[in-house]
Amino acid sequence: MLTVNDLIYDVNGTVWGITEGGIFRWREDSGFDILTPINGLYRLSPSALAYDQESGLIWLGFNDGTLQSFNPETYAFRSMSDIRRNQNFASRGINRIQIEEGVLYVATNFGLVLIDPERRLVIDSYVNLGRFERATDVFDIALDGSVIYLATSLGIAAANTETGNLIEPGAWDNSDGQGNLGVLNAPVNTIVYFNNSLYAGLENGNQRFNGQSWVNSGLFSGVVSNFRVSRQGDYLVSISNNAITVVSTDESTQTIPLTEGAQFRSAFLINSGNTLELFAGSRSTGLLSYPTLQSEPTVLRPAGPDLNFFTDIKINNEDIISASTRAPGRFGLSLDFSGYFIQREGQWVGFDRSNNATLSQANFNSTFVSAITNEHYFFGTWGRGIAKHEKATDDITIYNADNSPLEAVLSSETFVVVSGLDSDQEGNLWAITFQSPSRGLYSFTPSTREWESFSYPSPVMGGTFFLNLMVDRFNQMWIGLTDASEIGRGLLVWDPTIEEGPQAVRLTSTQTDGNLPDEKVNVTIQDRRGEVWIGTNRGVARFLFPDRVIRGNSQDRQASFLINADTSAASPFLLRDVHVTSMAVNAANQKWVGTLNDGIWLIDENGRNVLKHFTTENSPLFSNNITGIGVDDATGDVLIATSVGLLTYRDVVKRESRTMDELTIFPNPYSYNRNTGSVFIDGLTEETTLSIITVDGRLIERLETRGGRVEWDARDASGRRLASGVYLIVANDTQGNEKGVGKIVIIR
Repeated sequence: MLTVNDLIYDVNGTVWGITEGGIFRWREDSGFDILTPINGLYRLSPSALAYDQESGLIWLGFNDGTLQSFNPETYAFRSMSDIRRNQNFASRGINRIQIEEGVLYVATNFGLVLIDPERRLVIDSYVNLGRFERATDVFDIALDGSVIYLATSLGIAAANTETGNLIEPGAWDNSDGQGNLGVLNAPVNTIVYFNNSLYAGLENGNQRFNGQSWVNSGLFSGVVSNFRVSRQGDYLVSISNNAITVVSTDESTQTIPLTEGAQFRSAFLINSGNTLELFAGSRSTGLLSYPTLQSEPTVLRPAGPDLNFFTDIKINNEDIISASTRAPGRFGLSLDFSGYFIQREGQWVGFDRSNNATLSQANFNSTFVSAITNEHYFFGTWGRGIAKHEKATDDITIYNADNSPLEAVLSSETFVVVSGLDSDQEGNLWAITFQSPSRGLYSFTPSTREWESFSYPSPVMGGTFFLNLMVDRFNQMWIGLTDASEIGRGLLVWDPTIEEGPQAVRLTSTQTDGNLPDEKVNVTIQDRRGEVWIGTNRGVARFLFPDRVIRGNSQDRQASFLINADTSAASPFLLRDVHVTSMAVNAANQKWVGTLNDGIWLIDENGRNVLKHFTTENSPLFSNNITGIGVDDATGDVLIATSVGLLTYRDVVKRESRTMDELTIFPNPYSYNRNTGSVFIDGLTEETTLSIITVDGRLIERLETRGGRVEWDARDASGRRLASGVYLIVANDTQGNEKGVGKIVIIR
């Protein structure tokens, strides 16, 4: 939400902005309101924005050709897919929308499209723009009465709607030196007609047309990326990365210099009599408000984290934390806020080198693994060691090669890559390093601040690197192995406390030596029954008796694939060819499985049935590329990190209650005419049998459940709707210790 690519201002005094995280509206009296796909937005990162003053609608364009309107009064989105469905052109992205006299002018990657917004019909499409090649990219639009000017990838195209049929190429003139628009044979990013002059913003400068030729404009600061005219038409605003220039009709100028770290992306001017008020959108700072052109800006930021990247989400009781991304250290990318996040009272608080002195002094960045102990949070990085964060005080300590046994990578003395973190049953921290000369495993006792390091065990061959870590209930280390290019080399199971016999075993895809679905193991978890589940580049498998893997025989070391309960499926194995990126267990021992480009799956306890499969096609998921999953058993919330942001799904399953008495049932009453979903029954113990019965004792349905909450489809055992009346819901736990009772009214 901090990357504001365009802004508009409606007649009600509301600022609207499109960002890489969706859209927002801001009012001085009420602050920010954020809209994402959860609210009905087509997808994140709209590419164009316009305001229809006549209808009050906000219009949005997207880079696949989708148009969407939003009604601020009803909060309703409506989509138009006419441009997206046009298969005549490979690229159908929308670059700009302009509204004039009840017509939407839509600049696309294949030409100009005119749309009637009231009837939602395409009026015309202009793809042959004079002497330019067919389907030229159009980036911007300028209107002067009946004349249309287009900024394109080949220069300027212009046509008069009153003197020709614009579908015909001959109706258009071009800036190719063969017509009346001079010579401007270069991509034009933005164009505007202001004060009887035509201005163009190019990649290497800004031009003005003097009626015969193009000359340097001399009015603007920096290379202009966008032009915007004030609503009254008396001021022109130019936006460049480093400055905003306001030009009046007498060509006097005022320049607003760059606020440190902002980089302007968009702006608009409000002329309220004697005062010129400016709003600007920035690359990474949010919305900037200038009460006057001479004043310092007020930075307006919606609540939320500063970065879209979340990895290795950890949840323990009321603690919810997440690392961000290893991209700066691993790939040399520039990201200002690649620290870590802690959720407090439903809001994410970010800690990074921009807002914390300790992290700034250590140039701390690139966090991508995390762990929780009794009194601390820990975050591992690609190159900067480990941060220990005190829960109570927010004090931070950095551990690296200078003050701990952590070893740097072979080619450096200081670059410590911590590629896995986890805590054991006693509250100790365990860490692995990606590549170190002699030691790859470390333990840290927070109460004494003592470190211990462990040399590589014999199964670790030369050229093998550690990439992820899970400590099971037997204090065994499950470590993913790769080579330097992160190509999988199997799975290491290591118990450094074993004094006699082998301490570790390396598992591979060989049937007698691990039977892994794939040797790139991306995630390892332990479920509520003690089984260890692994997610690989090619599916999911599990170890039923993980305590026997090191000490047992080859049969004990064989991973079991998930057997599909659907015998008619193409594969006998469930999720066999899915590229798994993340996994988590819920209170009913079901498994959430995140994937690379296939969304998120929920499978049952034994891995035989798919319970849910969410993608961008059937849910508000921001992306099908899932980078992390965390389950909050207390609420049932599933935190889903995607490659472009985080969202939360409220699961049915939640942590069990210790006792049962009066059950919570909702919605209640339940009407088949008003309610289309399920009935939810809350307040259950871990394993219960639910009986739905009539008031005269007749059994309607029986459910076997796990976890503290369950859903019922409000139908009998044969799937039929119930008659109107009152029904009893009786819950008995499987141990015979607890009983819960509730009532529900059914209206047919």
